[in-house]
Amino acid sequence: MATAGWETCDEDECIGVRARGTSACIAHLEPPVRDDVLRMLLDSSCDFLRGVTVDSNLLVWLLTFAPTSDDGRPVLTNVVATLARFQADVDFSSFRFQGTASFSGATFESACRFVGAEFHRSATFRGARFLGHVDFSDTVIHADLNLAEAEFAKSLSWKAVYVGTSTNLTGVTAHERAQADIISRDKMVLHRSNWLGGVRLNVQCRQISLDGAAFGKPSLITEGDWWPSKLKPAHRQIPQLISTRDADLDNLTVADLDLSACRFNGAHNLDKLRIEGKWSSFARTPATFRWAKRIAIAEEHLWRAELGPWRNRKSWSRPDGESGEVPKPQQLAQIYRRLRKSREDAKDEPGAIDFYYGEMEMRRASARTRGFFNVEHLILSLYWLTSGYGTRAWRAFTGLLSIILVASVLFTIWGMPPGNGWPTGLRVALESATSLLRAPAGTFTAAGEWFVLVLRYLGPVLLALGALALRSRVKR
Repeated sequence: MATAGWETCDEDECIGVRARGTSACIAHLEPPVRDDVLRMLLDSSCDFLRGVTVDSNLLVWLLTFAPTSDDGRPVLTNVVATLARFQADVDFSSFRFQGTASFSGATFESACRFVGAEFHRSATFRGARFLGHVDFSDTVIHADLNLAEAEFAKSLSWKAVYVGTSTNLTGVTAHERAQADIISRDKMVLHRSNWLGGVRLNVQCRQISLDGAAFGKPSLITEGDWWPSKLKPAHRQIPQLISTRDADLDNLTVADLDLSACRFNGAHNLDKLRIEGKWSSFARTPATFRWAKRIAIAEEHLWRAELGPWRNRKSWSRPDGESGEVPKPQQLAQIYRRLRKSREDAKDEPGAIDFYYGEMEMRRASARTRGFFNVEHLILSLYWLTSGYGTRAWRAFTGLLSIILVASVLFTIWGMPPGNGWPTGLRVALESATSLLRAPAGTFTAAGEWFVLVLRYLGPVLLALGALALRSRVKR
């Protein structure tokens, strides 16, 4: 009695709750008494299934005595079936559940159908075990759907499930292939869920969180494209993936999800994550002249807003007021590196450029923390300045043009004997900057010979960086 949390049936080893006014659960009452009790209880509350073993006969009687609504649909009020065991096929199709609907810890040993059912409040299946096929297609739940810690032994395929607020799939274990079309007005939480047979989720919701999730076989999470006609919103809402911390992303593909606020730090196999769809998008750098236009993941925004150079912090913002541990530049560089590899493995070299740029930015920031005169920081800063880490061709070509123009003036003033004008200096500067192995013809002063030497090596380097940047943009 203390274990179950209610007054239990007098039958040995039965934890079923006593039916009101009796000493036995509804399953162990004699048929005439059971019929009278069912008629009485179903009109007010269906809380007499806690811990009860429901066989096929009891289930038939339960469904037979259920009252109906004006439109002819069976109605069950305040269903509490905690720890109940359903031994036969359960078919609550088209039922209307008013008030509480809790099947926490229940076991469904055979097939279970809620097709077209309507829950006026939350539907709770926390810790439930579904040993047969289960179908929630066309179900409408006006509040929360709670399937936390539920276990599905067979494959499941749900079409058009509507949830009025949040969907909780925390700790769910699905042993076979799962497919579900779910609309959840608020959040969808898949923390620590384990999809051993893989899953395809077509979702419409405000946010999705995958902390600690694992996918045993190829899986897809994508934006759903259906809505009940009476509930369709005026504006399209792209589901926002907000976190993958501690998740194993091997076998996972996400498509048409908003990744602008997603936290990747701590994710496993991030380099194997596949990102598809024209609507998939990351956060961008601030729209100011100080920053190159590129992808900047949410964690870089957080780091720059909290710990970046103080003069730039106002340009960056916390993603949706994000709080918690701020990642270090070394961690951010690793995240960018894995995202870059993911795009490269998908044969999307141009799409990997921004992740490479972010990786180099974080490497440079990490080097800066080891001292202002750090050699690595100096080299990376020059690489950034001259060509944007080999990704910004205009910087390399602009730098080359600037050097040639400055060198032409220096040649005119100090590099050649008197009598040579600026056009000659410009020609010599051009020849020097574009010929690594052959020096330009002419007579030069001592300073001029140094100008030639510097240009013969600096010019080809900038040309090579520019060509590298162009190739990275067009490479397939």
